[in-house]
Amino acid sequence: MLDSKSQIAIRFAYILQGHAPGTSIFWVHGGTFVQFRKSFQTVADKCEIPGRDTPKSDTLQIVHDWLLDKAHGRWLMIIDNADDASLFYQTSGGQQSNASTHTRRLAEYLPDCAHGCLLFTTRDRSAAEELTFHRNTLQVDKMTEGEAADLLIKIFNRSDNQDGISQLAKRLEYLPLALYQAASYIQTQRMDIAKYLRYMESDPVGLLDKAVHAAGRPSDVPHALASSWLITFKHLRTHHYIAAKLFALISCLDPHRIPRSLFLGTGRKPLELDEALQVLVSFSLITLRFDVTEYPDGYKSDLDVEESCFDMHPLVRLVTQEWLKKENQLQQTINDMLSIFNKSYPNPWARISWTRFELYEAHVETVLQATLHSENRVSHYELLSKRARVLGAFSRDVEAMACLKRIVEMAPAVYGPDHVVTSYAEIEYLTELCKDRNQVTNCLKRLNKILDRAIQIHGPNHDATLKCLLVVAQCHRTMTHYEESLLLATFILDRENESTRPDQVFQIWLENSLAQDLLNLREYDKAEDLIKVYLQSRRTHYGEEHWYTLFSMSMLAELYHWSGRHSEAERMALERIHIVERIYGPKHHLTLDGTQGIARICLDQDRYVEAARHLETLMAASVQALGAKTLQNLNIKSQLAATYLLQGRTTEAIALGSEARDLVNEVLGPSSAYAQACSWRLDQWKDEDLRSTYIKEWRAGSTDRRNITGFRTTPPEYSDESPKGTEEDSVLKVTHRLVDIVLRGRVRSSFSFMVWGTLNARRRFKKKTWARHQELAPRTNEERRLREEWVWKDPVKWYQVKIN
Repeated sequence: MLDSKSQIAIRFAYILQGHAPGTSIFWVHGGTFVQFRKSFQTVADKCEIPGRDTPKSDTLQIVHDWLLDKAHGRWLMIIDNADDASLFYQTSGGQQSNASTHTRRLAEYLPDCAHGCLLFTTRDRSAAEELTFHRNTLQVDKMTEGEAADLLIKIFNRSDNQDGISQLAKRLEYLPLALYQAASYIQTQRMDIAKYLRYMESDPVGLLDKAVHAAGRPSDVPHALASSWLITFKHLRTHHYIAAKLFALISCLDPHRIPRSLFLGTGRKPLELDEALQVLVSFSLITLRFDVTEYPDGYKSDLDVEESCFDMHPLVRLVTQEWLKKENQLQQTINDMLSIFNKSYPNPWARISWTRFELYEAHVETVLQATLHSENRVSHYELLSKRARVLGAFSRDVEAMACLKRIVEMAPAVYGPDHVVTSYAEIEYLTELCKDRNQVTNCLKRLNKILDRAIQIHGPNHDATLKCLLVVAQCHRTMTHYEESLLLATFILDRENESTRPDQVFQIWLENSLAQDLLNLREYDKAEDLIKVYLQSRRTHYGEEHWYTLFSMSMLAELYHWSGRHSEAERMALERIHIVERIYGPKHHLTLDGTQGIARICLDQDRYVEAARHLETLMAASVQALGAKTLQNLNIKSQLAATYLLQGRTTEAIALGSEARDLVNEVLGPSSAYAQACSWRLDQWKDEDLRSTYIKEWRAGSTDRRNITGFRTTPPEYSDESPKGTEEDSVLKVTHRLVDIVLRGRVRSSFSFMVWGTLNARRRFKKKTWARHQELAPRTNEERRLREEWVWKDPVKWYQVKIN
């Protein structure tokens, strides 16, 4: 039965003896010099070789010379467990100094003649290649499902439990020695297969460490699979230190699709890394796979274009973790892997596709779960934050929100409830949450607590306070209070422009906020001036290809789109796409975003054929690059379905709209606003009369057209007054009181407090509060002149002066 490499060698010996009865067969242990010399001594004794008992005789040389003599007949020498090739090609003096004075290499004692053959068994493929001079090697793969079933049936001597046999073979991954050990243990204990499988779930390592006797297996060689693997682990630690460290790290990951690039964070040189991985492949501890990630064509990156991936046998992983646990090294190894992740985890703007990030996902989650309660909580938090940003950048909004929620829950325990990082975590989470109109009141309640705490602990001028104000502005924007949002963003812009080291990512966020408010207020000229100032500044400081510059270009294209300047919008969008595609490739999420913008422009101009062509190509590329369950893919489906409807392809439109509805129900749930909009739209399309009305309203600039394309054909609805006596109104009063405190802290250097008071306090807090604002307003002649000449006529001039 083929239960191990040694059993294969034994079976070959029996077959050879059957065909050539006069052939002598010798078994030699090749694990250590002592075992090798002892085996040669046994050969000398069994064959009664003359001179073997002579004092100071060289037994190795005597056996070597005797086998070379053709008069002693044909022979086969099986050298078992020759895992260390250096044992045969290095001088033996250092290893046998206490047993012999020989300094010759063991390979010199291996007879080479026409009437004899050498057969090596080894766990190390590299050793096999070296010992056989890179020829005549045979790799023993794991069994097929049929071979494994045949082996178990032969051991059990019964075939009436095919399902149990199939499950056992699959659970043990068709490893011959594992199958033989399990079957022998089941028979010895008179246990049924189902019970054994239950034990495998609860204590797999304990079962794998149960020794059973295998016919023909030497008594001094471990009979338990776990013990056999431990010999390999210890050999790695002694002879391949880097490979052993790498192997321990790999055991902390998910066992499937382990990317090579992940270990670039170890600090090892690429050559050292590849050599260590090859050692592990040679010992069959990991296997190389070639279903590599798909990459954008035509770009270069600091990572290999062909991403090597590896698998580790799940049972090997379990035994390795148990070994590390006994050595008190498991938790430290997991912490080391966490640190490596923080170094090698790509940022969302790296020149790689989602498919590459997807390789990291299972491994990130495995390490995060393993370090959930470890002492290294800061590294855990940092990795979780990086993961949330990546998920958000690649439109994995649901996963990103779940990740941000975990961050918010974890931050107080890691940094403390009053730490600035805790505030930043809550702010980042609420920034996304407040985009849902139904969540605004809840967001404002939480923001009031954060803002109050930030003012008391950090002061009104701290970045945490200002970022919190910007989320308040986002809440106002969601409530369609665009003036309030604009004025808060103006105040924050004052503060950022006075900073000696402004946060560029925060500046991007702020620019987007200002531009969105001006667009919502239909102040297209002012928005264009503002965005062009930023675009020119970023082109000068960062260059054409930097993502800061690319973001400003996308904002300018969106402005042209909103203002009905379609040809300019298309020109700017194409210019940006050409740059992005040259840098990141055609399947990067930034390229896909740009292509979707072109499709929206075509759809708004009634160029339905072009829009459909863009969207059909884009939908296939989006699924391939980002996956099917993303909001971007849902948007593409909705836009393409609307395009089909406007082309008169009603059946296709309804079918695709149904797919979009089912997908959004699965991803966001049927109660979400997105799902309700998809269901309403589908109901309109299915009824002939409602469908005609829908198309007519679309052409006139309906709300659903704005929702699908983002094109503002009519002014947005503006809420001049918040509902009185509601919970939201009470929460807003608290919010505005806190905002007043922050603005008062900037009274001597910003006109924003005065603007906020004139346009907002008069509306919401009436005469008494307005009088207080008047008293606190700036009093310098220069600011009075600015107030008289600019504030009421053209506030954006102030922004431009501050930027310049």
